[in-house]
Amino acid sequence: MSRNPRINITLNPSDLEMMEILCKKKQMSMSSLAKKMIESWLEDYEDMLLAKRAEEAEKRWIEGGCQTVSHEELCQELGIESNIHKMQQEISKNSQKTFKRGSSVQSRKGSPLSRKKLANH
Repeated sequence: MSRNPRINITLNPSDLEMMEILCKKKQMSMSSLAKKMIESWLEDYEDMLLAKRAEEAEKRWIEGGCQTVSHEELCQELGIESNIHKMQQEISKNSQKTFKRGSSVQSRKGSPLSRKKLANH
């Protein structure tokens, strides 16, 4: 007997069909996939609630007459070097490389192989 509580759910036919397709693709049981989906949704929901609480706290902070300072401003004020600017430059440089590589692939965009790859992702 399982120690974890169980639930029963009713799905409409189109959702059930989608779940069956995903189960086959991921080689998972229906209950395992449903559990993963619920856990993922709960994590996302918790993140959203925490972000909302942070926004409300920031709003109260600012309404109370306090000021916020950006990361760059703080580093400049403390006389330390910010790695964020370097990271942004590196990301920008890498995305330009990816774009250049991707442009050569665009000529193969309509090939059956590309469509097959897109369908599997």
